[in-house]
Amino acid sequence: LKLGNAAQYQRDLDRLKDLDEALDSPRFRLIRLDDRARKGETDRALQEADDLFQNVDLTENQWHELAVFYVAMSTKTADAGVRETMAARAVVSLGNAVEQGYPRDHLIRDSGFGSLTQREDFRRLLNSK
Repeated sequence: LKLGNAAQYQRDLDRLKDLDEALDSPRFRLIRLDDRARKGETDRALQEADDLFQNVDLTENQWHELAVFYVAMSTKTADAGVRETMAARAVVSLGNAVEQGYPRDHLIRDSGFGSLTQREDFRRLLNSK
């Protein structure tokens, strides 16, 4: 600020806030991304989800919650490429959940994943042992 560069100072503060948020627990981050999505802060919610998806070890229930988020996001976009990316990440997240002990039969009964039923990777996940 003393150098008269308020814009750079604000960018640095925003970056610091983002780094601070990344240190929060996965549980809190999942709650925050849902809250941001509900408030229409879709880009920030997707950034948080992508960071969790790529960089954080989650429990089976947290992977499931992330998959639910990705399915919700995939149904809200008209962009076919984005929709495919979100659906693919949902299936990978569900695969991670199952790998860590989430019951596969719960996925079969969960109507929230209806938009994934036509996907080969999702059917393979449901039918694998």
